[in-house]
Amino acid sequence: MTRPVRALLVLALVASGCASEGAPPSASCEPEAGSVAVAFDGDACVLAEVVADTPSRQRGLMHREELGADAGMLFLFPETRGGGFWMKNTLIPLSIAFMSREGDRLEVLAILDMEPCKEDPCPTYDAGVQYDAALEVNVGWFGRAGVREGSVAEIRGSLPDPR
Repeated sequence: MTRPVRALLVLALVASGCASEGAPPSASCEPEAGSVAVAFDGDACVLAEVVADTPSRQRGLMHREELGADAGMLFLFPETRGGGFWMKNTLIPLSIAFMSREGDRLEVLAILDMEPCKEDPCPTYDAGVQYDAALEVNVGWFGRAGVREGSVAEIRGSLPDPR
């Protein structure tokens, strides 16, 4: 195969969506037991565990060695708050979206990437916004999915009352 033909074939595969590198996540947008689906504008969807009580929020994704490609953890808070998240004992590099929640609708206020931290002192990742929800996913997921500040998501599934 000549170089120009090969180049055209690669371009055709990318245009048709057959090439997987850089493709947006495409999780099923149906919630599973113990999770909710967080469906963003377009086709991007995360199946997220929900943590809505203080001990679960403090534990978060600590000590986990992996997270599914289109999986995450949705943190819900009883009231709007400021401040940040830390990565103590978190083994996976993560991206976090600080969000504003109104019913089953989430709006992305800020996104940060966070590095694992095994030993103190661990940095705090503070976006400088007021939020009442946050979504952690594998690092880079938001960028690959085209999710950015101002993006909106719908929550599908039952949410516990944050306390």
